[in-house]
Amino acid sequence: MTTFVSIGQMLCAQQAQTPEPEGTLYAGPFVGEFGHELFAWQGRLRHLSKQYNQTIVACKAGQEYLYHDFASYLTIDLSNLDAFKWRCQSFQTPSFSDVFGHALPENATWLPPNKPLIDYHWNQPETIWPEQSFFRYGQNLDGPPSLEWDIAFHARSRSRNPERNWPPDRWEQLVDTLDEIGLNGYTIGGTDSAYVAGDDMRGVSLQETCNLLARTALIVGPASGPIHLANLCGCAALTWYGTPYDERNHKRFLTDWNIDPAAPNVLPLYVPDWLPSAEEIADAVGMIFSVIYDDEMMEDVEPEPEPLGPFDVIRKERVDRSKVVRVKVHDPLV
Repeated sequence: MTTFVSIGQMLCAQQAQTPEPEGTLYAGPFVGEFGHELFAWQGRLRHLSKQYNQTIVACKAGQEYLYHDFASYLTIDLSNLDAFKWRCQSFQTPSFSDVFGHALPENATWLPPNKPLIDYHWNQPETIWPEQSFFRYGQNLDGPPSLEWDIAFHARSRSRNPERNWPPDRWEQLVDTLDEIGLNGYTIGGTDSAYVAGDDMRGVSLQETCNLLARTALIVGPASGPIHLANLCGCAALTWYGTPYDERNHKRFLTDWNIDPAAPNVLPLYVPDWLPSAEEIADAVGMIFSVIYDDEMMEDVEPEPEPLGPFDVIRKERVDRSKVVRVKVHDPLV
């Protein structure tokens, strides 16, 4: 069972917790890939934190925002901890004192990451991670964030698994097609991401990235960390993947790594070689932003039924001209 909570709901849950929370939970450091930290680690720690008076998480620099709503954190250097084991396989857990610099205090618990725990979504999640609590990143405490952007691009450009990088010429073809629609967008990602179009938001902090995604209708790019992060920010995603485990990865996008499996806001496309054509992606974006009406056309439009979920219909008023963007998504494997 997974839950998705606001700050207010979380505080109420902590106050209602019986028995009273006690002791300190020490956790980390997480050494796997970012997507696994998002959906196989931080949610579990947030849930467990309700049982303790204090939670302290060891994490690498730049990841502190993932834990800010429920924990204190200790930023550490992971360069000597084999930090790139994607699911913590072959990871030798260091001693507590090596991580935190002192002995484990009395009335304290340490939860280091390890492969069996991170494998929850690969096997039987209910037997390993029975509960997680997720926090909507980028949220405005004064109310839900308003949409300011149509589309975000994430162009993976890494030396590790380079076959997952979409070629620059296909990004250019996609942008040329989308320019005809008039969508406003930006490029997101780390410094190892390529620039695509719009405002260059690469390299901004994790918190600022979340603030951007929370105000964006759709992110487009191959399966990667920012695509998974978007789900926790309420931003819809169009993504593609090409591993042999198509059914497992498809399920992961829609259920195991999705905060709302009943109404998923992600469209995953299985492309065996990780190389969809620009036309395929443009068609998918066009399907998502399927009908755009201006003021004159709206007079003849029949009213739409109420949306069934966050990805059935997205309505947005543009500042420059009034538009309604309707989103209709169909599961490609159905």
